[in-house]
Order: sequence, then C-alpha cells, then structure tokens
Amino acid sequence: MKLLKLIIKLFIVFVLVILSSLYTYAQWSLRSPRQTVETHLKFLSEEYQKKSNAWRYTLYSSYALNNPNLSQDARNDLQNRAVMLKEIYEGLGEYIIFDEITDNTSYVDSTRNNKSVYYLVNNLGIEIYLEKVKGNWYYSKETVENIPAIYQKVFPLHLEKLFGLDINHGAKYLDLTMYQYIGLAILIIVTFILFKLTKFITVLILFRLFGEKDKNSELGEFLSQIARPLSLAFLVIFLRILVRTLHLPLEYSYYVQSFFDIIQIIFFTYFAYKAVNILGYYLDFWGQKNPTSALNPQLNALIRKALRIVIIIIGTWFFTESIGWNITGVIAGLSLGGLAVALAAQDTLKNVFGSMMILVDKPFKIGDWIITEGIEGKVEDIGFRSTRIRTFYNSLITISNAKIADMNIDNMGIRQMIRYRTRISITYDTPPVLIDVYINGVRRIIQNHPYTHKENSFAFLNDFAASSLDILLIVHFITSDALQEFAWRQEVLLKIIQLAEHLGVRFAFPTSTLHVESMIGQVSPHKPILSKEEYEDNVRQFLNSKASQI
Repeated sequence: MKLLKLIIKLFIVFVLVILSSLYTYAQWSLRSPRQTVETHLKFLSEEYQKKSNAWRYTLYSSYALNNPNLSQDARNDLQNRAVMLKEIYEGLGEYIIFDEITDNTSYVDSTRNNKSVYYLVNNLGIEIYLEKVKGNWYYSKETVENIPAIYQKVFPLHLEKLFGLDINHGAKYLDLTMYQYIGLAILIIVTFILFKLTKFITVLILFRLFGEKDKNSELGEFLSQIARPLSLAFLVIFLRILVRTLHLPLEYSYYVQSFFDIIQIIFFTYFAYKAVNILGYYLDFWGQKNPTSALNPQLNALIRKALRIVIIIIGTWFFTESIGWNITGVIAGLSLGGLAVALAAQDTLKNVFGSMMILVDKPFKIGDWIITEGIEGKVEDIGFRSTRIRTFYNSLITISNAKIADMNIDNMGIRQMIRYRTRISITYDTPPVLIDVYINGVRRIIQNHPYTHKENSFAFLNDFAASSLDILLIVHFITSDALQEFAWRQEVLLKIIQLAEHLGVRFAFPTSTLHVESMIGQVSPHKPILSKEEYEDNVRQFLNSKASQI
C-alpha cells in the first residue's frame, strides 16, 4: 500500500514536470518575426534570468538563433551569441517594441524583391534581420555568424575585462549599479578633458591642412568657427563608445544614444553651415585672381545662400528622422495639395527666376550705385527673393527680384568716368578780353589736372542770363567712385575761384541793378583794364605759382 502511494506521488510529480515543460514550450514560438524576437528577448529578461533554472531560459532564447543553415562553430555557441545579441541591442539603444514587429507568418519585404526577410536594425553599418527557413522565422545566417564581429564593433573597448570588474554586479539604485554611477562621473570629467584636447588637435589639423598661420585673418577666423562643432561631433562619436562600456540598461541606453544621435546631427549640420564660409572665401579669391571668369561676388553670394539652404534642409531631414518623425510621410501628404502649393508659390518662383536673370544678365552687382524708377542707392544684397538697396539717406529699400528684373536700371557703378556739368556766372561788366583770358585759364586748369579726361572736358561762354554771363563748364573725371570724384571736383573749383580772384573776375548773383549812364567820379569796380597779353601773363604767373598746384 505504501509502495502504491509512493508510485502515485512520483507519477503526479512527473506529470507536473511534463506539464510545466509543455507550458514553457508553449511560451516560445518561431512562427512569425514577432514571436521569434519575443522568444529571444523575453527569456533573457531579468524576470527569467533570476530564476534558479535560468540556464534553461537562456537555452530557449537561443532557439531564435538556431538557423538550420548555420555553421557548426556558430551552432556550438548559440547561447552565448543570444546574450551578446541582447547586449548589442542595449549598446545601440535599440528599443525593441514587440507590437511594432509584424506577426504575419507569411511576411515578405517588398523593398527587397519580396524576400521573406524582416530587418530589425539597419544603421551605423550594422544589419540585423530575420529570415524564414522551412516554415519558421530565425535570425538570419549572416546575422548569427557575424554576432561576435558586431559585438566588437559596438563595444570596441572592454574596460570591464581590463579592470576585472563586473559592472552589472552589486546592489542597484534606479536600475544602475555603483560601478555604473562611478563610470558616469568619470565620463563627465573625461568629456571635458577630451573636448579641450579634441578642439586643440582639430584646430591644429585644420590650420595645417589649409596652410594658414594667422588666426586673426579672415580664413583663420572661418577655420576657428568650424573647429568647435567639428571637435564636438568627433567627441560625440568617442563618447558613444565610452558609454557602451558601462552596459547601461536599455531604458537608459535608448535615451542616451538617441541624445547622441540628435546632437551629432546638430553639430555636423552647424559645421557644414559654417564651412560654406570657407568655400565662399576661395570662390572670392579665385574670382579676384581671374577677373574674366564667371565667378563674381554676386554669384558667390547666391552659391553660399543656396548651399546653406540645402544644408539646413538635409540637417532638418536627418533631425526629424532621428526623433522618429516620418518626414517622408509628411511630404507624401503634402504632395496631395501640390497644385495649391504651386499656385501659392508663383510669386516665389518668379522671384527665383528674377534672381537667375540678374545673375545671367548682370545689370548690376553688389556695391553698385544704381538709379531705377525713383530709387537711388547702393546695392547691398542680392538674394533669391529680393534685392536690397541702401539709399543715401541710409534707409534700406527691398525690391522683389521679379520686379527689379523688369525695371530700367541706370547703373552708375560701372561708369568709367563721372561727368560734372555746371555754369560759372560772371558779371556783365567784365571786359570781353578778360572773359576770353579767364575761360582759357579755366581750360588750362582742367588740362593740368591729372584725373580729368582732356578730350571730353571743355569750357565756353554759353549764355546771356538775366543777371550774368554764363560760362558752361563740363568736366569728366576718370573714376567710378563718387567720393573720389567729389574730392577732385573740389580741387578744380577752388582753382577756378582762385584764378578769378587773381584776374579780378567777379562772380554774379541774381540782382536788380539800377544803371546810370553817366555819373561824375564813377570808379570801375574792376582792376584797371589791361591788354590781352598782360592778362595772359597774369594767368601764366597764377598757373606757375605754388597756390595753383594741384
């Protein structure tokens, strides 16, 4: 009787063990990509690994890697590779959400020739995917075979092995061990030191690469501007490696790696944005070295603006992708309203084509003084949408390129000479001989000036005005700079005034004069009338005197 009871008890225990095994078996499945990934990661979770028979759950986890096409070496190391693959996910910050993985047993990837494959990770040159073999889904042969190489790529530094520490061992506070907290503290200090070192090395390499020695030069300032974001971007790459050595839990690793993704994109975008200045510097240099080439400040400015816009667009694209926004889907949605967008963008397109016409026809360039339909000033900027003109009142006028391209433009900035036209008014009582000598003296002043165009400059008695005899003076100064022309004009006018004073010629001004035919004791306001030869001697003396030298 006792023997029978013992047999019944053993039979019950045996049945319970079998049922327990069957229940555990029912928990893992390889029928779909989702079930395979669940089988791999669920049994390696802390919930199962704390149990006394954790080895059994690690074995179950390895079933997801047991691809029938594996080599014998890989098959003998399945459990270890299953654990390594989980750590790879954690190191990459890949947060695997089971509900986002397809549960379709007959899934095919349309982007890969309708093959029965499902990609889990495809970034940083690392590919981890599943494939369907003989009705079940397994991690692909390529993935399982390359797990040691992928692990080495994700964790190139093995500090825990170097110092003989088990980072995940010990009491945990907020899911982190004391070793991990110490590692994070050390990492903050190392980050500061590495930044200073990386920036120093980056500046040194950039200045040697571009052959620049002066940090205060224009090129030196541009190189210094890109050194900071470039060194920070390299620092982030190195920090990724150091953080992975801490083997942070996935909940932390996911956010840390996502943060690194975002700031790395920001740093590289900012670096590229500032690097456009260096390209612009060399474009300006080549344009100045080859004046006949198509490179000019106007074209170079448009190239720089276009490149900056492209860089911002690309940087924004990568930024939105890194934070999980499906920018492709947004663009596809916007395409449905493409017609409305095109209609709304008509004016913008007109302005862009207007800027292209300005670029091709070159009616003016930055720095030119132009006059067009009541607007006068210097061209300060030529953009894709508009042109900005700085008036001589220091106000800024913005005109759309589509409009200014159709205007009649008087470009004063490309003049080879500047014309000055005026009238010299002298009194009616000036003797004809003195008028003739004075005009000849004015002509000689113009001829003696080194920056007047002799053939296009002249002076003649031109008109009998109401209260004066008018001498027409036209002078062409050989310059396109208005300020320089003002200075040279002043030199000529001062000599004309000094000559008049020397000869006794009086300038007229609007007056009403009561003239008495004869008056006893009347004295002429002029110097005594001389002969023509005496007047010409006076002119020669004036022109040869130090006071007349320009």
